Amino acid sequence: MATGREAEVDSIQMQLGTGSIQIMTFFILGLIYSRGAWHVFGIMFLAADPGHECSLPIQLFNDSDSYLDSSYNEVVNSKPGADIAGLDSTIISESLGATPNFDMISPTLYSFQGGIPGVSRINWTSDSCGLKYSNQNGTTVMLPGECPYGWTYGSDYETTILSEWNLVCDRNFLVELSITIFMIGSTIGAMTISPLADRFGRKKVMMACLLSQLVFGCALAFVNSYILFAVLRFVIGMLNNGIGLTSYVLMTETFPTCHRTTMSIAFQVFWSLGIMTVSGLGFLVRNWRHLELLLSLPSVLLIGFFWLLPESLPWLISQKRWKEARQMIQLIAKRNKKIVSADVLIPVECESDNSSTEAVPMQRSDAIDREGDEHLSSGERDEELKIKSDCRHQDNPLICLDSQSGVGFAVKEHSCSILDLFRNSRLRRYSLIMFFLFLVNSLGYFGISFSVPVLHGDPFVNLCIMGAVEIPANIIGIVAGQRVGRRIPNAGFLLLCGIANIVALFVPPEKGLLKLGFVMLGKFGITAAYSTIYLYSAEIFPTAIRNHAMGISSVFENIGSISAPLIVHGAKSIPQLPLVLFGVLTIIGGGLSLLLPETYSKPLPQTVHDITSEK
Repeated sequence: MATGREAEVDSIQMQLGTGSIQIMTFFILGLIYSRGAWHVFGIMFLAADPGHECSLPIQLFNDSDSYLDSSYNEVVNSKPGADIAGLDSTIISESLGATPNFDMISPTLYSFQGGIPGVSRINWTSDSCGLKYSNQNGTTVMLPGECPYGWTYGSDYETTILSEWNLVCDRNFLVELSITIFMIGSTIGAMTISPLADRFGRKKVMMACLLSQLVFGCALAFVNSYILFAVLRFVIGMLNNGIGLTSYVLMTETFPTCHRTTMSIAFQVFWSLGIMTVSGLGFLVRNWRHLELLLSLPSVLLIGFFWLLPESLPWLISQKRWKEARQMIQLIAKRNKKIVSADVLIPVECESDNSSTEAVPMQRSDAIDREGDEHLSSGERDEELKIKSDCRHQDNPLICLDSQSGVGFAVKEHSCSILDLFRNSRLRRYSLIMFFLFLVNSLGYFGISFSVPVLHGDPFVNLCIMGAVEIPANIIGIVAGQRVGRRIPNAGFLLLCGIANIVALFVPPEKGLLKLGFVMLGKFGITAAYSTIYLYSAEIFPTAIRNHAMGISSVFENIGSISAPLIVHGAKSIPQLPLVLFGVLTIIGGGLSLLLPETYSKPLPQTVHDITSEK
């Protein structure tokens, strides 16, 4: 249910219609929104593992009496008493006695043959994190430490942060840690940048963040240490979420209420396209520094659209910036070729009145309050006091109706607190379930997405498919919500995700393509569920404490996104961990969804009393 001010703004936007200026705004904001996916998922290629194994002590060999010590990158002459690649000479021989002859047995197995007393042959064996050698007598020695001669990387990538800074073996957690740091930055950005957009305007804050992200993104391409990389990724994540939230809000405020659902579905397509395009960019550019520049520099073009984007009309009116709002109304009417009636234009006299809340007639008359007092008996007055304690609103006086007498009365403003969500058993149950659903949706969505590198097949193709899957998932999710309702579709999509992940666990390794198909089915389910959860939660929580409830929900959502990379990292030790965890949690979430009420086609609850009085 819209407040008086919201209804007035929506009425104005309805009369202005939807035309070229709204469509232009939609596509510009869509491009800005899509590049946010580049920074979220680009890390899969910035930090990709091209395949690695320990470098062998002998990387260069020929018919001469020399070899290359790869650790120190220097050629050491093989003379009697010399150390072989830094090994204690007593281990190998006190004297070579003859010119060495090196024969490569396999890419990771080398032999050394020479006149060494008691040793006729030495085999070097390398894996991803260890190096050992053995002789024909069966003696095997594991070299201390991890790969004392460094690592050799595959040729699928020119360079990544993993290969440049050797983020492997005991340091392999640093890749996922950088993703978690990015997500923490996103969380802080949501809490700090969104309020700035409420104060200074959507357009200015969004463009300031876009410019800042351009600078920090380009700087990231030139860092020479992991710590600097992680710090800059934190800042980029903070700005990225601020840009995403602000662009989404500005888009929804561009259209009247009747078009917002459709445009919200279409807007999510840009995010999917962003995922698909970053997979293509990662395929084309295999140098992480060049790729980071490619992900950042297009923001220059988007900043150029600053003068084409209009400010949010609802925001201008909410801030009582009447002159700018009137100019905006006239501009939109002209572009859309609409003739606006005189009562739609904000009166000129309001331009100089910055303090009156009556500038746009939004307040309800006190007459209703007085009329209610005249009809109430002493007993009814006691009931009124009880109901008044629940009928709270932060912005405007709230008109409450007694369910039996139908008498209306105005309630003065009262402050609300988070505790209001937990004082009533029914609302407490709704709140805890909804918080869990936000956690599960975020954890499942980002967890499955970040699992792309460990899935069967080409990572570029897999990420592109994941992006493409989101398009029908968002459409079907919203359509199901409009046709069937909120509760059953939300539960069904979560159960679909959970079951698909559990089934994928039992697919044999040789059936990699089949397993990939079940994972993609799970991604479809979690994306569809994610597309409905915001609308569902907004309809469950009463208006008086909706902002508090959505704020806490966002905290749990961010906990999920922060935890997802760490769970994916666990797959390096326990490959089944992500699928088990995502599968079980989403199945539990689907079951809990069935304990929530259906909200489709029902009036929005305004007070806690509306929730407690449900039958």
